[in-house]
Amino acid sequence: MTRLPLFAIRYSLSFMPLCLLLGGCFLGKRPEARLTSEPSIERAFDVLGAAPAGEALVNFLNENPVRFEYGNTPGLCNKFFLKKRKIFLPRELRDSDKLLAMAVARAAYIYRLTATSGLDEIISEEEELGALFQARIGLEIGLLDEDF
Repeated sequence: MTRLPLFAIRYSLSFMPLCLLLGGCFLGKRPEARLTSEPSIERAFDVLGAAPAGEALVNFLNENPVRFEYGNTPGLCNKFFLKKRKIFLPRELRDSDKLLAMAVARAAYIYRLTATSGLDEIISEEEELGALFQARIGLEIGLLDEDF
């Protein structure tokens, strides 16, 4: 049996409170969910999170992450792949942070409704509620005619 010298025991014991303190700081911390890899969509999340109604939605997305990316198909509609937890946004909105934030708000609200309802498919009522939420976010972020 190998015996440790006395100075090694004292040296290791002196760092134990520091390790416990630092370990306690990191307990319970979850890594933040990465919702996208696109900088323009991240800016849209910043705009959305600054709105009072959008902040709760962004918090929900961080707790129940879904991936937001740009779609390859033309058009201004969102594409939902709920089983893969992916939402594709229209590429045409890439240049306007406010319009993209509204598209993200609508898609995220529909995702939230679908995730909490437990339905496998998106129903028309969820689409309608998403459109109303999109209009509310537009008012809260101060969308103007010049933004279109």
